[in-house]
Parts: sequence; C-alpha cells; structure tokens
Amino acid sequence: MFNITKDNIRKLMKPKTYKEALDLYNGNKVFNIVVNENHNDFYDANFVKINAEVMDGSGNDYTCMILFNNKTGINIIKCNCSNVKNNDICSHVGAVLIKYIDGKNNVKSDYSKRLLYGLKQSIIKREIKGKPINIEVKLHYFTETTKKSYINIRVGEDRLYVVKDVSTFLKSILENKQIKIGEKFTYYPYKYSIKKRDEELFELLFAIYHDNEDVVKDKEKSILGKNIYLTESGLSRLMIILEDRDFSILINDEGITDCYIVVDEFPKINLTIEEKEESVKLTLSGGEPISLVRGNKYVFYQGKVYKLDQYKINIYSLLIKVFSNSKVVKYYKEDRQDVLSYVYPVLKELGIAACKNVINYDYLKPKVYMDKIDENMLINIKFENNDKKLKDVNGEVYIIKILQDFGFYKDGEIIYINDSLDKMVEFMSVGLDKIQSKGYEIYYSENIKKFKVYSPHMYKGSLKVNEGNMIEVSFEIDGIDNSELYNIFEALRLKKKYYKLKEGEIVDLSNKVIKKIADMFKYMDLDYSKINQKPAILSKENAAYINRYIDEENLMFFDKDTRFERMVKLSKGLENMKVGIPNEFNSIMRDYQKRGFRWFKSLDHFGVGGILADEMGLGKTLQTIAFISSGTGHKETSIIIVPTSIVYNWKEEIEKFSKNLKTLIISGTKRERAEAIGEYYNYDVLITSYSLIRMDIEEYSKIKFKYCILDEAQYIKNKNSLITKAVKKIRAKNCFALTGTPIENCLSELWSIFDFIMPGYLLSYSKFVNKYENPIIKEKDKRALYELNRHIEPFILRRLKESVVKELPSKVEHKILIEMSQKQKEVYYAYLKNAREKIYRSIEEKGINNSKFIIFSLLTRLRQICSNPRTVVENYNGKNAKMDVLMDTIKTSIANRHRILVFSQFTSVLKSIKDKLIEKDIDVMYLDGNTKMKDRFQLADEFNKGKGEVFLISLKAGGTGLNLTGADIVVHFDPWWNPAVENQASDRAHRIGQKKNVEIIKLITRGTIEEKIYKLQQEKKKMVDNVLGDKMFSEENVLLNLDEQKIKNIFG
Repeated sequence: MFNITKDNIRKLMKPKTYKEALDLYNGNKVFNIVVNENHNDFYDANFVKINAEVMDGSGNDYTCMILFNNKTGINIIKCNCSNVKNNDICSHVGAVLIKYIDGKNNVKSDYSKRLLYGLKQSIIKREIKGKPINIEVKLHYFTETTKKSYINIRVGEDRLYVVKDVSTFLKSILENKQIKIGEKFTYYPYKYSIKKRDEELFELLFAIYHDNEDVVKDKEKSILGKNIYLTESGLSRLMIILEDRDFSILINDEGITDCYIVVDEFPKINLTIEEKEESVKLTLSGGEPISLVRGNKYVFYQGKVYKLDQYKINIYSLLIKVFSNSKVVKYYKEDRQDVLSYVYPVLKELGIAACKNVINYDYLKPKVYMDKIDENMLINIKFENNDKKLKDVNGEVYIIKILQDFGFYKDGEIIYINDSLDKMVEFMSVGLDKIQSKGYEIYYSENIKKFKVYSPHMYKGSLKVNEGNMIEVSFEIDGIDNSELYNIFEALRLKKKYYKLKEGEIVDLSNKVIKKIADMFKYMDLDYSKINQKPAILSKENAAYINRYIDEENLMFFDKDTRFERMVKLSKGLENMKVGIPNEFNSIMRDYQKRGFRWFKSLDHFGVGGILADEMGLGKTLQTIAFISSGTGHKETSIIIVPTSIVYNWKEEIEKFSKNLKTLIISGTKRERAEAIGEYYNYDVLITSYSLIRMDIEEYSKIKFKYCILDEAQYIKNKNSLITKAVKKIRAKNCFALTGTPIENCLSELWSIFDFIMPGYLLSYSKFVNKYENPIIKEKDKRALYELNRHIEPFILRRLKESVVKELPSKVEHKILIEMSQKQKEVYYAYLKNAREKIYRSIEEKGINNSKFIIFSLLTRLRQICSNPRTVVENYNGKNAKMDVLMDTIKTSIANRHRILVFSQFTSVLKSIKDKLIEKDIDVMYLDGNTKMKDRFQLADEFNKGKGEVFLISLKAGGTGLNLTGADIVVHFDPWWNPAVENQASDRAHRIGQKKNVEIIKLITRGTIEEKIYKLQQEKKKMVDNVLGDKMFSEENVLLNLDEQKIKNIFG
C-alpha cells in the first residue's frame, strides 16, 4: 500500500529540490489548491487528484497537477516548468504535495493569500522593470478583398523567435505566467518587460486577443495560431503604431520587404507631362501604388509606405481615379491653359512630374472685380484669355485666403460677404491694401466707388519745431474736414468699429493704426478736441519720447521737419556729447563716472533736468561736483539741498575735490541764515538741509540759481509735505535729483521728483495717477508701463555696482530665521491677541483710515518684542533669542578677524546691545540721532582707521552719507519697513574703497510679524523693477497702502 508522507516525498526527490520545495511551502507560495478524491472499482483503489498554482521567488507562476492512488503510488505529474522529466518531482510539485500532506482533505483554495502575494509582486514588478524584450512585426497585405490581411510577430532577446501560438503568448503576459517561445527563449513575466515604445502595439494585440476570446468558430477568429488577422480599423491603428519603427511587409504573399513609413513625401510615381501644339498629355508608367487603408492615408510604393496628409490624399485620390481606366490622359485646347496652370505646378511641386516639351511661360496675374449690391459685397477673380501665358495660381490662392480671413464666403466663381458692414469696412480699410501691396489690380463698380472707407493710407501727420523752440504736432485724414476729428476719436474711445461721416463715407476704427494715434494723444496728454483747430504744442523734452513712439509704432506718415530732427538727434546723444572732463577730475574719475558727468552736461545743454539714480556707493557726489565745477566760468550760484546728517560731508567733499568752488553752509539762527543767504552771490555753491529749506524758502525764492540739486531726493516723494512744497518754489536754470531710490512706495513718488526737475512733463498729479499709476498697479496694464518707461528713460541714469565696478568685492546677503524662546513666545502671542482685538475694534468703529496710528503703534510694539522683550515688558526675565544669536555671530566674527556694523531702528535695543558687548569686553562704538553731525564723520574716520570691533548705528541716523569700509560684516538686527533704507545702510560698507567681500546678515524672528512684513515688501519690489528695470527696493510707509484684508492677514 502507498501512503503519501513527507518522508516518502523526500525519498522521491533530490535533496536540493526537496529543500527548495520546503522553502516554497514555508514561504506561502502555494495557492488555489483543489483536491478531488474518488474510488475506482476496476482498480479497487482510491485516486487523489491535486491541482494548484505555485509562485516562485522571482514572481513566476507555475501550474501543477498530481494524480496518485493508494495502491500504485504517483501516476501522473504535470508542471509547466522545465524541470519535470520522466515524472521527476520538481520543487513546485513537491511544495504542493507537502501542503496537501499538512492540510490533508481540509485544504481549501487560498485566494486571499494569492491576492496579497500577487499584489505585492505586481508592485515590485512596477518598480523594478525586467529586461525589455524585442518584438518585430511582419505584415501580410492582400489586395484582393476576399483575403484578410494579417501580421506575425517575432519576440526574444538577441535572437527573435516566431510566436507560433499568439493567444497563449498574450494570455501568459496578461496572467503573469511564463511561456516557452523558442529553443533558447522562455518568457518569464518578472524577468522581462515591455518597452515603452511597444506598449501601444501590445495594447492593440491585447484588444484583438480579448475580442478573439468571445468568438467560438475558428473561421471567425482574429487569432489563429501564429496569424493575427486585422480589421480595417485594426490595420489603420497598426499603421499609426508602426510610424516610428521598422517592419516587414509582403504584398499578396510575394517579395518580403524591410520597410518603414515615410512622412511628408509623395510616392515617386512615374508621371510624364508632354505639351503639344493643341494638347497636353499625361502618361503614367511603371507600377501603381497600393493603398493600405481606406481613405488613402497610407500608401505602399516601391518598398516604402507613405503617410499622406489631407492635401496629398486629395491629389493621390484624383490621380488614381483619373488613371483608373487608362495610363494616358489627354487635354485639348480649351483645357490646356488650366492644365499647365493648375495641374503641372502641383505635380512639379510634389516631385512626380517628368517634363517633355513643356515651355517656360510667363504668368498672368489675377484681377479682382468688386461690386456692392444692397447689403452684399461681391468679388470675382478673373484671368484674361492668353494662350501664351499661364495663370498665376499662387496669386489667386493668396487673394482667396485674404478674402476668407476677412469673412468672405466662396460660392463657385463668386466670393461674397452678406449683411456685415463691420467686415466690409475692415476689408476696405486693411484687406484691400494687402492685395494691392502684391501688385494685383482691383476694379471697382460704381456702387463700390460710392462706398468710401477712410483707412490708414489716408492719414497725414507732422512734427515741427516753432520759433519758440516748442514742438507742434498735427494730424489729419486726407479728404476729411478737421472739424470731424473730435467725433472720430470720441467714437474710437467708445469702442466703435467705424464712424459714419455726414456724407455717408465711413472711417474705419478697427485698424491698429488709429488706435496707436489715440494712445499717443493719451500718453502725451494731447487734447484731440483742439487738434482740429490748430497743432498741439509740446515742450522740447518730449522730443525723444514722441520720436521713439512714432518710429517703434511704425507711424511713418508723420513728416518731421529739419529742426525737429535736429532736436531729436541732440536728445538721443545726451550721454555721448563730446565734453571735456575738468583736469582735476580726469585722473580720479572712473569711466562710468565720466559718462555720468557727460550725461549731466548734455541734459544741461539741452535745457532739461534729470535724475542720477546710481546705486549707493558709486560716487553720485563726485559726479555732481565735477558737473558744477565745470561751469564756473560764469559767476552764478547753485544750491544743494541734502539731509541734515550729511551737510558737512558735502562741504568736505567739495573742498577735497574742487579747490575753485567757493562753498557756504546755511546754518545757525533764522537771522544768521538770512544774512548768509543774502551773501549768496559771493559763493559758487550754497549747501542747506531739507529741515531748514522750508523755514528759509521766502529768502531763497528771491534768488534765481544756476542749478538746484537735491541729494537723497526721496525726501520730496510726498507731494503734499511742507518740505516738498518749499523745494519746488526754488527757481533755477536747471534742476537735478540724486537718489538711489526714486521709488520707495508708489509711482506717485517718482512723479513728485519729476515735478521738481521738469514740472508738467509727467502731466498733473491726477492725470498721472489716472493714466499711469492706477493702470500699472491695479490693472497690471503693460501698455501703460511701457509708455511710462518710454517717457522717463532719457532722463534717468541708473547704474548698479555689479555692472560698472567689476573690481568691487562681492556682497553676499542672507537671512537667519530665529526661533523665539518659550517665555518670549508667551509674551509675543499674548500681546498679539490683545493687539488683534484692539485693531479689529478700531477698524469697526473708526474705519481703516482712522485706525492707522493705532495699527502702527501696535505693530511697533510687536516688533520690539521680537528684538528685545524688556523694552516693552517690565521685569521680563526670560531669554532673548535674537540677542543670543547676535552675540554668537559677533563672537565668531571677531574670532575670524572680521569687523561688524550692527543697524537697528530702535535706540533702546541698540543700547541693550551696547551694554551686552561692554560686559563681554568687546570694543564697541556707538552712533544714533543724538550724535552731533561733526562727531559722526569723526567716528566713521576713527572706525575706518581701526578703532572698535563693532559699530552700533541707528538706521535713520547713520544709514546714509557715511563711509564705513572698515567693516566687512553688516547685521540688520530688526527689519525695517523699507528695505531700500536697509540697502543704503549696507552700502556704507559695500562701496568703492572696500577691499574685502561684504556679508549682509538679516535677523528675522520666525513666525512673527517680521516674516509677514518681509513677504509684503516683495509685492512692491516687482513694481519698482518693472518701472526702473533693476533690483531697487521699496516700502517706507507700507501701512499707507494696506487695505483691511492685508492688515488682518498681518495680525492673523
């Protein structure tokens, strides 16, 4: 009797194989085991049949079947692995038997484990691709409709094998099973993968396979053995897949050809065109192309498959139809011209026409005949009869395309527009010019002649300079009374597409040219209600702008007189005038500074002012002194207005660089200042401060200065401030502004400075806001931005250090985010909660505008808590995280032989830092708003000569005017609203004379008001970049431009 036990199984197997079987069993790799038992009366034996699936460690799937009985033992063993020979037990069969023995008759199909393991292997297979297999396609195409075309496929690694049982092959891939294809190639699902480029091909094969599984009768099956039969749609899809690969093709089972698909070419058929006296003969010789799919998209000819676009499909289909009954086609006298005009050029272009006795004829140009009947415009394109010339077909096509672009429809020989006055006007205005520009003749009926449309070629304009050196601008439309101009432009403003004159003629308003004229009037502030009476008048500083506008917008109908051309030439050459540099400056000025000097002189020569907006540290002071010094031949006095902190610095610089300039500082009591001003004629330069100018303006207004120059001109950015109003009362031959930040918060600040140097040039304030500031900031109007750039570009000179001073050491900037201490967080967030409640209540009760003071006050308190909680909370005994980081930074920097500037806007914070440094025995210097002017420069000089390791400076007091190149590290302890001010402060160290690389460190407390303010600043930086084209910063008085939502976001 045979009793199946593990011991018996082990004896029947090789030791290594038995161990592998145990591993498979213990690894839960046996699935879907099904046991059937029955008694056979003939043999008087109990038979057991076991079916199961086994998945090995590589994810390969094996199907096993074992049949045995209790008398003779194992009868049949089956497994689709390659190790089962002569009923030898492989590891897979062994694993199944072991599982059967352990479970006996209680074995059930374990689908849940099968699913778990299968999914696991699928994920592995997705992430770890097997080696890609290669596949080749052979297409058997039959021209007889009774025979279906089919393909064979070959697969493998290096050597490819024909797949003889395609259905089983595709099923194995879908079910992740192995299958033997050839003698030396077995497909294992987790060893091999499908190439990316073959995925579409396999998708097609899988679709055919699934359809095939539902078919019962062999004669209706799509897959039989190695053949895959294709439907029309299947063949079309296959051709698309084969476009980027080589394949083989047999036509009617004859002549196998290695093939590929050619795109953008026409089959090179043998077609001859022969011209005789009374006829033209077309002859087709050689084999005919074979269309592989309906619609003639893919055509086989002489070993290639051609993919045709719709145009070539149309030509091919016509040729096949024409030559279907005969290889020779003749055209006689009445068709001869059309054949040579239309057919011959097309066939020649496709490269398929051989010529025989074809003469090179001249071409007839098409003629356009126009008529208007009621609300319809009709057009007919004709050629004159001439046997000696061919028709210019390309010209005819060009005209038809233009007509279609303007809304015409084609009906036989007639092309028309029906009931669309807008389209008729647009065509008459623009379309006709496009046709006439190519030299085609147009003939008008009487009705068309009555339908007159005024278009851009009827525009006239002029630019002249009158005796008063002012620019006269005039514009008119030929044939229209100037009194109509106002109504025409008003209709354009109302977005009308055309304007009807009193006599019924029409002015086209849809063309871009008249819109450009209207924009020019808008941005030049020209009133077109008055231009119909006399020329508009512009000041000379507008010459560069209006000339550039006309040239760039291609408004070539504007006539420019000689005096205007001369004025433009002068304004264009502002920076290139040949002006000698004064001897005492020639050796000390850099090239870019000499260019700045010439810019000053050129503007002065032209009689206009300008803004020198060089980045901090590039020597604006030196360039200005050279300019003033060069004009001392005539005894005239200039005035320079500067911040209080640098009044003496200017005097010192002038005396240092120009010995011939006699300088007087206006200071002292009101009486002393008045007496000094009264002696102005004895001096070349008066120097005063912004704080004093408004007190002394009555005295200054009596004087006509040569030049009025503002340093740090952003001091007059507020048009309503008393200082600004006082400065603008000063009378001078020419005015100039020096500032590294002409825009700090909004575009109107730029307007205010221009209103000083050239009053009226950027229009009145309200017009500037309406035409530039609101469109640019609120509406993101790129056209308004571009026009503002056009206006200001000639009068602003801006250079950055990185572009002009190559030898200046680099400046590296980074911020350090600091986590507050726990105690500091408690104080901060408690105060934030209280501040939020106060602000929301104030906004609700008083409104946003009346709450700005309390908002600013509470914001300041929050920022002080970030920097030093002790300045807000009495008896605070927690840690100050930012102070700790600063001390560590200073300690490390000093150890590495660096010297440090520390800026803060809070003097109370600076004093705390000073106390800490003194405790640590660090040599510290200190400067704030209480430090006297003369002492500030002495402190700076001492620091640069080596005194002090750390210099603590109040941002407002020492952020401008000082040279502190003795430091190479700058720390901004607390962020200021306006990063432009921070940059100015940083540039105290990073400027000409600095020998070391400068590191800028910004300390910002994470998750606080400081971070939110920093993000707000970035929004306005973009505005400044767009207008001035560089990386200037902005933001003083940020709160003035915050709406309620942004304020809530800050305190949120």
